Amino acid sequence: MKSFIRKPFILFVPIIISASILSSGCARKMELKKTDAARRAYPLKVAVLPFSAENEEMREGADLIRKLFTANLKESNLDIMELSVVDSLLKRNNITSQSQIDALMSSNPRRFGEIFSSNTVIWGKVNKWNRVYAVVESSVEVEATIKMADTFSGNTIIEVSKGEKKSSGLTRIPTGYVQAAVTPITGMQKSYLYQLSNELSRNLAQPFIDTFQTDTIAPLIITACAVMKKKESGQDSLYLVLIGDSEKRAYFSIGNLVKIPMTETSRGCYCGYYEGSFGNLDKVNFTLVKNNVEENYSVKIGVSD
Repeated sequence: MKSFIRKPFILFVPIIISASILSSGCARKMELKKTDAARRAYPLKVAVLPFSAENEEMREGADLIRKLFTANLKESNLDIMELSVVDSLLKRNNITSQSQIDALMSSNPRRFGEIFSSNTVIWGKVNKWNRVYAVVESSVEVEATIKMADTFSGNTIIEVSKGEKKSSGLTRIPTGYVQAAVTPITGMQKSYLYQLSNELSRNLAQPFIDTFQTDTIAPLIITACAVMKKKESGQDSLYLVLIGDSEKRAYFSIGNLVKIPMTETSRGCYCGYYEGSFGNLDKVNFTLVKNNVEENYSVKIGVSD
């Protein structure tokens, strides 16, 4: 009788252990949207803003995924600002909360262009970053959405969403009955959250890397500058120069003056001049148009005596 009872038990244990492997859960498939602006000329200067989180418990995950995503993004041809510089400039301009960032992106994206002297920004939201424990099974799940937008127009250039999930338990990782009986399954340690976050960050960055490679189209605008000569009469003189692709349409904008034409005086060199009262304005936006596609470039105004 004893041998009859033991035989099934001996056969049963290997079956359980052999089925104990790490498995991926139902991860959210990648959703990718690109606009025509993604095919425009670059390099682009990018500021990666702080990522928002679904709730405060996910704040650590939002900070982590932002850092991992940015590190992966450096494989592209984008000119990426250091995160410490981005955070410092936000603080200096009294932008200290996620609600302020969201509000500016909705109402005045040009403000970010002014703060960072960049023509694009990237921001994201972490929707999931958690561990779920049960008696015999646990899982970790991470999910985020990341967007790139033009600071001049506020239009989205690229939007990508993705989720990753892995589960563990008696039928999924090699814990076995003994370990399950001795301690509650904490299953995946916190390190799995970090590993899964890294995997997600890489997948989210890949469309940006593929889009902005080193062998892409040459930039329309190479550089630009603006110099203002102050006059006692209050009618200041503004001199502007843009260097870029030749035989295109070039404009500059400052304050209420929008798209004032510039003249191509030599191949790829566009010049402009304007006289007036500019008050405290300290930025000029340049635009170069090729086949109805615009590239924008912002610079601070230099002052000459």
